[in-house]
Amino acid sequence: MNELEETYVENHFNSGFKVGDKVKIVRAAKNWEDGWKNTWESPEMDEWVGKTGYIVGDHGKSGRGFDILEDADSIEMSWSFPYFVLEKVED
Repeated sequence: MNELEETYVENHFNSGFKVGDKVKIVRAAKNWEDGWKNTWESPEMDEWVGKTGYIVGDHGKSGRGFDILEDADSIEMSWSFPYFVLEKVED
């Protein structure tokens, strides 16, 4: 893991997000942005920008991000988003 990826993982864990949190996706990310070890899949992930969902998984150790579903009980496909495109939503 290079220094940028290590910084991403550290920032991921310091972001304060956790499984079960309701979040809003506020913007698209660039592929590999700021050490994120993933790519932004357009147009599928673009449709999430502005939507809210629930964190249902955490792949921070791998640098991949948080898995988000629109409904925490859903079995639909989730996407992994980096912490820096998320905003916590209070009910």
